[in-house]
Amino acid sequence: MIVFSRLGLLPLFSSLRHSRQISSSYPVISLCSPQQRHRYGIICQAGKVAGNLNNPKKNASNHQQKRYKKKRKRIQSIEECRSVFELVQYVRQSSDLFTLDNGGKMVFEKTKLLAPKMKPKDLALLLSGLSKQRVRSGQNFHRNTMSLLVDMTMSQIRKFNAQNISLVVNALSKKRVQNRLFFDAAANRAIVIIDTFNAQDLAITVNAFANMKHDNPELFDKIAIAAIPIIDTFNAQNLAITVNAFAKMDNDSPELFNEVASAVIPIIDTFNAQDLANIVNAFAKMNYNNIELFDNAAIAAIPIINTFTNQGLSNTVNAFAKMDHAHPALFNNVAIATIAIIDTFNAQGLAITVNAFAKVNHSHPKLFNAVAIAAIPIIDTFNAQELANTLSAFARGRMSGQQSDLLYLNIAQVMMNNKDISKWPGRTLVELGYAFLKGEYDDKELLDTIGHAIINKDEVKLSARQLGNLAACFSCTEVSCSAKVLNHISCNFQCMQRDMFDLQNVADVAGSMWMAQRLNVASPAMLTSVVNLAISKSNECRQEDVRDILLGLDPVDLPDNLWLDLLSTYKPFFKLYSTDLSEANRSKILKIYERSSIPIDIAGIC
Repeated sequence: MIVFSRLGLLPLFSSLRHSRQISSSYPVISLCSPQQRHRYGIICQAGKVAGNLNNPKKNASNHQQKRYKKKRKRIQSIEECRSVFELVQYVRQSSDLFTLDNGGKMVFEKTKLLAPKMKPKDLALLLSGLSKQRVRSGQNFHRNTMSLLVDMTMSQIRKFNAQNISLVVNALSKKRVQNRLFFDAAANRAIVIIDTFNAQDLAITVNAFANMKHDNPELFDKIAIAAIPIIDTFNAQNLAITVNAFAKMDNDSPELFNEVASAVIPIIDTFNAQDLANIVNAFAKMNYNNIELFDNAAIAAIPIINTFTNQGLSNTVNAFAKMDHAHPALFNNVAIATIAIIDTFNAQGLAITVNAFAKVNHSHPKLFNAVAIAAIPIIDTFNAQELANTLSAFARGRMSGQQSDLLYLNIAQVMMNNKDISKWPGRTLVELGYAFLKGEYDDKELLDTIGHAIINKDEVKLSARQLGNLAACFSCTEVSCSAKVLNHISCNFQCMQRDMFDLQNVADVAGSMWMAQRLNVASPAMLTSVVNLAISKSNECRQEDVRDILLGLDPVDLPDNLWLDLLSTYKPFFKLYSTDLSEANRSKILKIYERSSIPIDIAGIC
């Protein structure tokens, strides 16, 4: 209104709703002076703008037209470019060329025309620009352009410098262009000129090879050797992606990791969330337990914990758990941050997170409750190992309550409804069965499902611990497959090397012998083997082992001499741990010794 007032046409403007109502034949206009007509033109223009604001469809249409004109202009610019430099600039400055009509075709044709003039730097920059392009699905022009440039690069690879090589391999890794011959050629060239690589070139190159899972031990060794003298020139991101690349390829370089740790600690405050997650994850994967590094990483992570992604949170606590590095403050902060974004976690993230908390015995009921609530609606997306990791964590943490019970129920239903459960790995089935046992989830149908899935497999390879866990699952409850499962345990136990077992595994197997004997699948040789192994490993015993072995074998019909040897061997250990046992268990074991006429100083125990 101020504008129209200054123009002296406020009365005219006020008499109309807006200037679009003024037609070119309006009688007043013919009476206006040239100056007034000019002012009238301004009003009409303002009216058009107001009309567009009041008409969203027309406004959107105008916006689309402007965008279309810009796109056409860009395509025309590529069409008209006459030099490699211009083409490179257009591709690097605009990331949507391959989404435009005929844009991809135009870039390909222009690249093909100018390719013979391209030098190593041009090829590297153009490939780098192409790697950032958005591409329509089903379009081949982008792939064909990349292939053309890769072929040109192969022919000139001996002229490439360090920066060119790093740019090219990084471009191909971003777009997942599989070309083994090219990566081998790039590696060979990099090895020759490795001394000319700076920190960024080294980091980008090794990261690209790792992302493509292209193993070249010689290149990795040379990069490690070249990186160590200039490690102080690496920034936070370069340090993180370098060790992360070595860890991805399982390439062991102790000296490099030691130097990286020394370089990281002084600048740990410059690391962002992703860098921190990558660095601890890499050290954990390679089993380098640098306590000072992990402590400093935890301290640096806590103030910025809300900037971590869901994957960053799960990977970080998983790394600390792998190293058995409990850091209560970090885990508490991760729990709080995780609960806030729990709906963004997928099955893998949920499983990794609770598994890490359980490994370091960090109890956080609110987190576990939130994980259960988030997991149940997507339980069908969990694979077998993710189900096992999740359930084992809940069992180990002794989680209870409505949500935990629902989680157990839903996982049980997934397993019983899965027609391909016999294809699951044997160790995973055992882990799930043992988790249900520890979680006190009693379901005969589920146990029978797990047992049949195991015995129906052509071959089941279990460790001594897993064999003990399987025995524990079938030690108290009889189902239709119990005899076959216990016979399988017996056969495997007798075939395994004695030094593969620890006493806890023996105690678990011993606890299943009464059921095996009742089902006529416990041979005298098996019983003798179990007792003799329990005797030979008695020096490993804890109070739990004393309890489980003596109470587990008590109902078994053993030869008298074998039983007495066992009781005599465990007598001093029973006296040692008796005060740690519950009153009920201590009383049961005292009665065992009393029935066997083996005197024990009861007063000394009590």
